[in-house]
Amino acid sequence: MHDDIVIVLSQTMLQVALEAYTAENFTDQVFHFTSLGVSFLGKDIRLEIQSDKAILFISVLSRFQVKVWNKALTERRAPLVAEVQVSFTVQDGQLFVQIGEGVVRIQGAELIEKVATSAVNILVQQLFSKPIIQLPIQIDTVTKHANSTDESHIALQSVTLQRGALRVAFILKNEVVPYPTAFHGSTQQRYQRSRAINVTASAVESYNQGMVGRAAGLLIKAVCEADPSYELGWLWLSLLVKTQPERKYCLERALQINPLNSKLSQELDAQKYITAVAPNLNDYDMFS
Repeated sequence: MHDDIVIVLSQTMLQVALEAYTAENFTDQVFHFTSLGVSFLGKDIRLEIQSDKAILFISVLSRFQVKVWNKALTERRAPLVAEVQVSFTVQDGQLFVQIGEGVVRIQGAELIEKVATSAVNILVQQLFSKPIIQLPIQIDTVTKHANSTDESHIALQSVTLQRGALRVAFILKNEVVPYPTAFHGSTQQRYQRSRAINVTASAVESYNQGMVGRAAGLLIKAVCEADPSYELGWLWLSLLVKTQPERKYCLERALQINPLNSKLSQELDAQKYITAVAPNLNDYDMFS
């Protein structure tokens, strides 16, 4: 299956995001693990992406108690560096760090390796419960060109390591709901909606180029000839017609299509003494 959208996050970009995240949630913060007799002072976290894995190097200043030769407990302080293999996952457009399986390797903690490993595991699980990056994309958002009978959604396809970077791939999924053939031909309906969208897009382009008459004429064709149930076409036409009665007519048609548009209801309430009049293509100069 091909990927429709790909976002590549380099190791440098991920490290910058990670530094911002750790500055807020880790650096110079104290983490107590009373049941294990260990406390950590967070220092920094560094990311290294290799060809087939990603590793976090987590630096802390540890404080722990040990019993020396069956005598009283003695407090020890030592810098520790934990090497943790991680992966990444995307949820709701946010990038999370996932802690991989296996024992955490810790430098400088030979005396309390098991305790330190357990404590670091707990710390890392707590630390990365929040996302480190908000991706420049929102998953499961209907695209702006979706028709009333279909929806296009962006779905996560894969998150993979590739050449020292993180590759996040998405696919565009179309969900089509056909019109019942008992009422009208679904093929013809979809063609008319597609035509209305294309003509409206041309009208908007003409409007942006200053050709207001042509834009209004195209919009009349879109909603009066192609698809009278195309709400966006009526909304655009309401902005370009010449008279208030015509504007009211367009707004009424849009409200019939989408009765939940409270802004349209309010505007039409203010125009209750105006008699609506349908726009006429002959009143608009397609060359201007």
